[in-house]
Amino acid sequence: MWNRRTTVQLMSAMPATISPERTSAVGKLSKSETRRGLRISIWEGASAQVHAELTSSALLTGFALAWGANDFHLGLLGAIPFLGQVGQLIGAYLTDRYASCRREVVALLGLLARGSWFLIALAPFLVSGHAGWIMPTILVVFTFYQLAYCASGPGWVAWMAVLVPPRLRGRYVGRRGRVLEAVGVSTTLLAGWAIDVFRAGGHERLGFGTLQILAGATGIACFLLLRRQPDPGHYAEPVQINLGYLCRPFVDARFAWLTAFNVCWCFGLNAGLPFLSAHLLKDLDWNFKRLAVLGVLSAVAAIIMNPLWGRWADAHGLKRVLRWCAVGMLQLPLCYGLCPRQADWLIYVSNFLQGVFSSGFTLALFSLVLSTLPAKAQAMGAALFRATTAPATFLSGSLSGLLAQRLAGTHGTLLGLALSNYQLVFLLSVVLLVPAFVLLHRVEDKPRQGLNA
Repeated sequence: MWNRRTTVQLMSAMPATISPERTSAVGKLSKSETRRGLRISIWEGASAQVHAELTSSALLTGFALAWGANDFHLGLLGAIPFLGQVGQLIGAYLTDRYASCRREVVALLGLLARGSWFLIALAPFLVSGHAGWIMPTILVVFTFYQLAYCASGPGWVAWMAVLVPPRLRGRYVGRRGRVLEAVGVSTTLLAGWAIDVFRAGGHERLGFGTLQILAGATGIACFLLLRRQPDPGHYAEPVQINLGYLCRPFVDARFAWLTAFNVCWCFGLNAGLPFLSAHLLKDLDWNFKRLAVLGVLSAVAAIIMNPLWGRWADAHGLKRVLRWCAVGMLQLPLCYGLCPRQADWLIYVSNFLQGVFSSGFTLALFSLVLSTLPAKAQAMGAALFRATTAPATFLSGSLSGLLAQRLAGTHGTLLGLALSNYQLVFLLSVVLLVPAFVLLHRVEDKPRQGLNA
């Protein structure tokens, strides 16, 4: 799954989302307006990054566990973000349908999404006296958040594609990416420290609630900044929702095979992802400062490796880099599944390696998607590529949650190691990823002549 940080880091390799013959319909900004817009975007990105870190998997898992979440709830929390990718289709349509007020649409959707974290923070009190309704309420609001947040994505990407001048794109993306990474690392460490302080004082729920309210406040900041950010405009032809409009990108077999690979990959990967933090917190008794260090290690690895993967992709091909990184990413569920308690330092190594391989995987996959999309179907094609993962990943997260709950309290044995229910799910995830490698063989690397004409 892609988020804004991932997308903006790769924008230097992204072709314009508006074809050359249509650029005359897009308004021009003065140099001063463009500079102001780029500055505001950095501040808005920093606010969005604070929100992203405060609502990350580790803190969200801890918040849910503090309010009595079971393994099925954790599986749903991991699956719902993929289900929310359906919002990409809504966002792509709104971007084309209401092109003249794109800024208002993107800002409002972002406010509805991030502002919903006020409800998530207050949910336990809104249904006080009905403990059994706390997690269902949180899950419903979380689903709305994901749909609204994903719906804001296509319009924001199209906006940034025309706001950032092509001649400055590489430098600007690099500068913005460094700021966002610095903000993200700082927020992760401070949030982990704060939660441990609250937990030590016996106020764990208060600590999580405070951070979630702060996450909601960043939504207001992002909304105000987006409203001030200039929009050069966006031209779009009138669209009608019909089967041809939705299926146009799949006419190309390369896009269809790449989409099939992505669906299969997300299905297998998401079977174990929702339980990584829960395993460390419940089985290995880690605190949130240690979890924060894992995030920092992954981020540092990605910062180091992103430019190297780009050069290697140019030299060896995108598909080869995608295959290398996909194989490398198998080490994470294997490590979590087989790592003995007395050697939990291996978790640090595994997360650093995951940052190394996941950065290359995302870069190669994103670039392959761009190379397979016809020019007249880029917005809807990108949305469909994400949205098609929704049913499979929601199913895998839900079923793995049920399985983990069913296996709670039981232990399997492999190579003399006693494995918890979570570790058994991690190993199952590795098995479920195997079919994705079969589909990867059908993916073509080189663009066909005239594909994007």
